[in-house]
Amino acid sequence: MRFAILCNGTVIGHSDLEGVDLGMGILTGEFHPSPGYEEVRPIFQLFGEASPDTSQQAQKGVADLTKLSTYREAVRKLQFEIRHESGQALSLSNIHIVDFSSDFGPEIDYQVEVKILDAPHWLNFLPEAT
Repeated sequence: MRFAILCNGTVIGHSDLEGVDLGMGILTGEFHPSPGYEEVRPIFQLFGEASPDTSQQAQKGVADLTKLSTYREAVRKLQFEIRHESGQALSLSNIHIVDFSSDFGPEIDYQVEVKILDAPHWLNFLPEAT
């Protein structure tokens, strides 16, 4: 994996960030959790549990606004960092990990979405975007 994703100084997972949309400033990719992810997993599960697309909310057909609010507040308190395999830290604005494991089990595929800053600097680390 080309990128390590850190939260509050702990590696929580890795990704190649293979989906690149520099115009929107968004990178996406498959997220491979590491043991450090367990500390923040409940926060990202809140978003999944609140989604009207999950089995928990499907009958209601609307998002659980209380869980969404709790999720947003919890994420604001976290400090994220992305490090390229070269060791270079890269600027970012926000990270979201798509985690529906509370509905579908821990064997599901996870996705990460990264809102970046300084897109031209990222070009040096994203060969697909050049």
